[in-house]
Amino acid sequence: MMDTHGLEEIKQRLEQSKVVAVTCLGITSPLLSNKRFDVCIMDEAGQTTLPVSLGPLTFASKFVLVGDHYQLPPLVQSAEAREYGMAVSLFCRLSEAHPQAICALQSQYRMCAAIMELSNALIYGNRLRCGSSEVENAKIKYTGLPSGPKWIKEAMNPNRPVVFINTDLLLAFETNDQKAVNNPVEANIIAEIVCRLLSRGILEKDIGIITPYNSQADLIRQAVSTSVEIHTIDKYQGRDKDCILLSFVRSSENPRNYISSLLGDWHRINVALTRAKKKLIMVGSCITLSTMPLLKLLIEKVEEQGGILSVSKKDIAHKPELRRCSNLR
Repeated sequence: MMDTHGLEEIKQRLEQSKVVAVTCLGITSPLLSNKRFDVCIMDEAGQTTLPVSLGPLTFASKFVLVGDHYQLPPLVQSAEAREYGMAVSLFCRLSEAHPQAICALQSQYRMCAAIMELSNALIYGNRLRCGSSEVENAKIKYTGLPSGPKWIKEAMNPNRPVVFINTDLLLAFETNDQKAVNNPVEANIIAEIVCRLLSRGILEKDIGIITPYNSQADLIRQAVSTSVEIHTIDKYQGRDKDCILLSFVRSSENPRNYISSLLGDWHRINVALTRAKKKLIMVGSCITLSTMPLLKLLIEKVEEQGGILSVSKKDIAHKPELRRCSNLR
């Protein structure tokens, strides 16, 4: 335990500091009980629940909320709390109630132009701009010569920042087991691409794999024997990587009346499309996903960029695990 002298020293340093960084819950520490600020700046305010947001604001005479309510809202487990509006952040409420107080930042420094174009067209009404020519034209850089089948080379092509690998010709249908949804074919396609990326000099720390479903994330972890980060889309909010691989999972034999609550949430799709800096590789069924309006627009946008890559059973004949998953004999 820290002695009284140590605590007094910390309190003294806090009193002398003009800027103090602390979490929304950490500000309730007794060390800050008598501290008052001129301005409170709250980051990621779009993800913070209303009660948690209110705490820090009581310590300042003015406040600035920084966030994006076009991405995922606060996670609220209680259905009753959600019913009473607790899943709506203070940031979102104030943005709607006082639009004149909003200052929209339009220059972004994460995504290259082709990747930015997706969320820009689908979500942001073409208001985003690349902050510099360096960001706009950023490309993933490999070492060595390309190897593997043609579809792998096309998927990894640095001049195609956005690629959608269409699995419809593979009949790569999802599996449902005790409410767990996954897609073995997509998991193995992801694993194959990761292996090729690593062999071309891309570092594990620069690759991220995301998917809407925990069960698919678990399946991909089994297929990818590296320390590459693998998470659900929700857990990846606020993070980014040079190269992101996205497994959509859902692929149905009867997609006509298809409904997916996770993929039907435009906030989640926005998060998924804005994690990659230089290379975004998506894997999914164009037919199934096109039954959802926003994803239909996404596929059309990728098609405009020349990024749709349809893979057939012939293309995966060299990979036994992919052949098994797609029922190829």
